[in-house]
Amino acid sequence: MMQAEPTFKAQLWRTVRTLAVAFLIISGIGALFDERGLGKGILNNPDMKPQMESKTKFEDVKGVDEAKVCAVYACQPQASKPAL
Repeated sequence: MMQAEPTFKAQLWRTVRTLAVAFLIISGIGALFDERGLGKGILNNPDMKPQMESKTKFEDVKGVDEAKVCAVYACQPQASKPAL
């Protein structure tokens, strides 16, 4: 036996009802995060923020000379690798 297709009005009501329930659930979860401060802990951590200014130069990094030599020789397929 075949069932009748729901009418447009019934489908529209079901869609609106589903969206309203989803909105309430997401709003409730957001309120819990705000109340407990769970969302702010990650964003306000100073260790997690990018540093825009640094006094360290590229030459100050340990092993920078070896990295430059390896990068130069890695681009040349016939060249022998230098002894580091």
